[in-house]
Amino acid sequence: MVIDCPQIAIFVTPSRRDIVRDILSNSPSQYQFHDIADLAALQAGQPSAHCRAIIAEAGSGSTAPLDLIAACVQVAPGLPLIIISEESDPVLAQECLAQGAADFIHFSWLFRLPYALENAIMRYDEQLRNFETEALQRANAALANLSRRKDEFLANVSHELRTPLNNILLAAQMMETGLYGQLAEKQSRAIENIVTSGNHLLNLINDILDLARIESGNVELEMGQVSLHRLAETSRSLLHETAHHKGVQMHVTVDSTIDFVHGDYRRLLQIVVNLLGNAVKFTPAGRDVGLAIQSDEVDR
Repeated sequence: MVIDCPQIAIFVTPSRRDIVRDILSNSPSQYQFHDIADLAALQAGQPSAHCRAIIAEAGSGSTAPLDLIAACVQVAPGLPLIIISEESDPVLAQECLAQGAADFIHFSWLFRLPYALENAIMRYDEQLRNFETEALQRANAALANLSRRKDEFLANVSHELRTPLNNILLAAQMMETGLYGQLAEKQSRAIENIVTSGNHLLNLINDILDLARIESGNVELEMGQVSLHRLAETSRSLLHETAHHKGVQMHVTVDSTIDFVHGDYRRLLQIVVNLLGNAVKFTPAGRDVGLAIQSDEVDR
């Protein structure tokens, strides 16, 4: 059972209702009265999410101050509870505060109720903000730890991939120079393709590490003179076998009026290879894929 209470739930006997209403008449909070006999509903259910405080009149039996506090703490832990009572025992008042009550007010001091209510809600709201702040800090710390572990994983994987790949490239380059004997034309083209593809794979491994740099905002561009003819030919070479097996013809043309541009060769190659790769992937067999690089400068 959920008790409907806009902001403040008040459990008092009918004879006290008008007095409490008059005292809270200037309170900005909305409140809803419940008969003290309905307090069993509180013990059987819980306040709604809109409830920010509970005011309850203590009596005897199940509504004795400490029993009242125990019931409220069980169904609404942390929610401010203000006890109003005819008891004036300071020891009882201290014990109620120790057990979780936000305040204990004797009926002769009922004029303090608006101030006690305001202070209790302020403390409650501050506790909620602190809890949310701590939860956010824990979440941020967990994300930072996850990001650190991811960076470590990428660094380790990249290192493990680089070692065998560098050995493959070194062996292929030595074969390319003729160190192990003269190569036939087909063998030479195959070794050249191994070296080109291996270097491209090495660049892709570096791109994996760039993902972490992108997230941290530390991407570095290796700017320099980029040969567009080399860029186009390398892109064609990397995708030649894929296109050949699919039955797709590739054509590459570069504007003769341009050769070099200023940029990051590795990233430009990555862009062109991705574009060409998608074109080959989605082009039916027997069709052509073309790469044309031309200047868009206009005479002024």
